[in-house]
Amino acid sequence: MSGFSLPILLQLFGALFIVMGLAGHLGLYKAWYWNSPTRIYGYIPFGLIFIVSSFEAEIRTQLGQLGWLVIAIYVVLFGLGIWGFVKPPLFLKPGWIRLIETQPKYVYDVMKQDVKSGINWRARVASPEALAEWIKVSRRRTVKPTK
Repeated sequence: MSGFSLPILLQLFGALFIVMGLAGHLGLYKAWYWNSPTRIYGYIPFGLIFIVSSFEAEIRTQLGQLGWLVIAIYVVLFGLGIWGFVKPPLFLKPGWIRLIETQPKYVYDVMKQDVKSGINWRARVASPEALAEWIKVSRRRTVKPTK
């Protein structure tokens, strides 16, 4: 045998997903937001699915007659992951994203256009003060839609 260990590979994939999710949640990697605003929120639950699956045999042995709970764990984690990808709950979103998403659509669109045009937007979300200033500038740069 080649020494290939499926449980270790599953744990590595799980850890990778969890690290990517944490990097997004903690604001270490903010570029994902502008490419796909809901992409990051399901990573942690899906990472946990990989890790649970790597220990499934041991968990089933420990649970004995309650081994069916492993399936329940998978279903809950899968549901949380899909929920995170499709319509993430507000409490999962970092503060800087919640603030951006409370802006009127025209302000949000100006900010998104800034990002796509290549401005240094990372500096503009580096602190709450910098973000507030960017929002203020974005509000002035656009014509408000008429009713």
